[in-house]
Amino acid sequence: MTQRSMAKTAWLLHPTRLGEGHVYQIYFNPLGTSFDQRIVMTEAGANADRTWNGTYEVKTARGRDYWTVEARIPLDQFGAVARSGQRMGLEFRRKQKRLNCTADWQVPLDYNPSTYGVMLLK
Repeated sequence: MTQRSMAKTAWLLHPTRLGEGHVYQIYFNPLGTSFDQRIVMTEAGANADRTWNGTYEVKTARGRDYWTVEARIPLDQFGAVARSGQRMGLEFRRKQKRLNCTADWQVPLDYNPSTYGVMLLK
């Protein structure tokens, strides 16, 4: 199976959850390879900044008909400080190009952070 045909999981994170700031999109595949970009929200829409690069510790495991990913994603690279009770916008997506299918947590996937779910930090 080539890397292009592998399933991917995307995490979209909006650290401020205040309708301002950037959205960060991070993809991981079963090999632990990452692709990321910062989405700059403007009144005209979303613009991708693919020159932005985050740092992650990624571990994956593959079974016969599944794979898992575990990632350590330092929040300070997004300008966020982790504190108990803090809320961040969060969205997940799984893509499987070879089967032409996609699954989103909040449907439909949108770069607009007002459509995201909420991650509550403890």
